[in-house]
Amino acid sequence: MAKKAAALFCAALCAAALAACRAEPPAGGFAASSQPAPSSNGSEILEGDASEAENPPQEAERSEEDQMALAAGKAVFDWIYPLDSALNSDIALIAVDMTAFDLSENGKEDLLQYIEEQSGYPAREATAEQLEDEGLLDEDGFQNGILLTMSLSMEGEDRAAFSASKYRSSLGAVGTNNGTLKRDGDTWTIDAEQMDVWIS
Repeated sequence: MAKKAAALFCAALCAAALAACRAEPPAGGFAASSQPAPSSNGSEILEGDASEAENPPQEAERSEEDQMALAAGKAVFDWIYPLDSALNSDIALIAVDMTAFDLSENGKEDLLQYIEEQSGYPAREATAEQLEDEGLLDEDGFQNGILLTMSLSMEGEDRAAFSASKYRSSLGAVGTNNGTLKRDGDTWTIDAEQMDVWIS
């Protein structure tokens, strides 16, 4: 009988000890249920990367020189497009050769967008050779569009030299090779008295 009572007493002590171990964290540590296990897939790092992906760094602001070149390019288009307006009839596309244009790629895209807005026709960058390769330009000319060739070279903050032509065919073209732009505040104007305009 005494042995049976001793055995019951030992079992009660063991159960109490196990309950105490589950209830209290070890000294200097944490209970297993109080802190989640570290992620094995590096989620802490990925969360930071995700926030950067959602908020990419802002694109660097365009340089003042590029802004001036874009404004000058718009002035050149505003001058060349209305010249000999008959060349603009029945077109479906304006191609612009800016190979010799002193303007960034982003600036060229903005200029093409401006041309589309002002003319009402799609505009794209292309050379005469590219149009020929695509079958859009042949010996009879550009049947469904006009090719603008524009070059621009900034000469300081208030002056730029340019050349520009509008081509429909060998018998339908207009332009200048010695144009000059002058800036007054935010406005670029063409010095018409100092340039020669040719027509074919």
